[in-house]
Amino acid sequence: AHPTSIGACIHAAQQLADSLVTERLVACCNVMKVDSTYVWKDALCREPEWMIVMKTRRELLVELTARMRQLHPYECPELIALPIEAGFAGYLAWLRGNTPLGTPRRSGEVSEE
Repeated sequence: AHPTSIGACIHAAQQLADSLVTERLVACCNVMKVDSTYVWKDALCREPEWMIVMKTRRELLVELTARMRQLHPYECPELIALPIEAGFAGYLAWLRGNTPLGTPRRSGEVSEE
């Protein structure tokens, strides 16, 4: 899966990416500056933000979402998942190897297969 999220500050986005990779919830994060236009609380907003594209397994999305809710500074963080339809076999094996299932994560939590 390719979840994405948005953050307002590069430091916060990099910290979030570091935590998720270190905890092995994602194999990789790409942090990119984007200009976002959206409506929030009935107001039109245009702001520079930092988009994080994360590479992980579908089986980790529930755990990843829960962790994002703890770490993300936004009241309603964007977290959407796009399926990986196909890919280079070596890369997909690397992704699986860096997001093992049944691995203790922070606080002794375990993701089950």
